[in-house]
Amino acid sequence: MRIVTKKQLEKLIEKRISEERKKNQSLYRKQILDYSRDLMALQSQINPHFLYNSLECIRGLAMIEGSNEIARISENLSNFFRYNINIKRDIVTIHDEVENVKNYITIQQFRFQDKFQIHYDFENNSHLLAHSLPKLTLQPLVENALNHGLKDTLTDGLITITLEEGDSFLLIHIIDNGKGIEPPRLIEIQNALYDAELQQLSSDRSNNGSALLNVHHRLQLHFGFEFGLEIKSALGFGTRITIRLPRKDKNPIHYE
Repeated sequence: MRIVTKKQLEKLIEKRISEERKKNQSLYRKQILDYSRDLMALQSQINPHFLYNSLECIRGLAMIEGSNEIARISENLSNFFRYNINIKRDIVTIHDEVENVKNYITIQQFRFQDKFQIHYDFENNSHLLAHSLPKLTLQPLVENALNHGLKDTLTDGLITITLEEGDSFLLIHIIDNGKGIEPPRLIEIQNALYDAELQQLSSDRSNNGSALLNVHHRLQLHFGFEFGLEIKSALGFGTRITIRLPRKDKNPIHYE
C-alpha cells in the first residue's frame, strides 16, 4: 500500500484541477466555435431575405414619393441578387441569363447615365433562348466588357449580344466597341483558355481575364472540352467573346 503525503496529495489535487480546467476550457472553446458556425449558417439564411425586404421597402417608399426611377432600380437590384444567391439551380436557360443581364445593365446604366447602351439581337433566333447553360455565364462576361472594354469610353459605348445556330452547336456573341485588348495580353488570355491544365493568368496585370477563365472552365466541365469561350480583339476597335454551346437536341445532358 502506497502512502501519500499531504504535499503529494495537494499536488495530485492541483494536477487534477488543472486537467479538469483545461478540459472545460477545450469544451467551452468547442461550444463557442459550434455557436459561431451555427450563427454564420443562420446569417447566410437571413441576410438574403433581409436584403430583399429592405430593397422592397426602399421601392415602396420611392413609389410613395413619386421616385419611379429609384423604385425601378430597387426592383432590378432585388431581382439581380435573388437570381445570384439562389443556389437551387445550376443549369438555367439563355432566357434566364438574359433577364439577369437586363437587371444588371439597368443598374449600371443608372450609375453611368448615357455612357453606354446594350443591344439584344435575337429577332431571328429567339427560339434559341430555350437552350441551357450554366448559371452566371452571361453576366460576368457583360460586366467584363463594361469594366474593361468600355472603361475609358465617355459616350457611345455599345455592347451587343447575338445568337447564332450551327448544325450541332450554337454560339452566343458578346461584342463591345471599346478599346480592345493589347496583343500580348490577348495572347496570354487565349493561351489560358486553350490550356487544358487550367492555366492561371499572371497576377501583375489587370484582372480582365479571370472572369473569362471561370466561365470557360465551367462550360467545359458541363459540356466537354470542345465547348467554352473564344475571344478576339483589335486594339482600338473592340472585343468579341463567343460562347460555344451544344444544341439541346444534340446534347446528351438532361435539361430540366
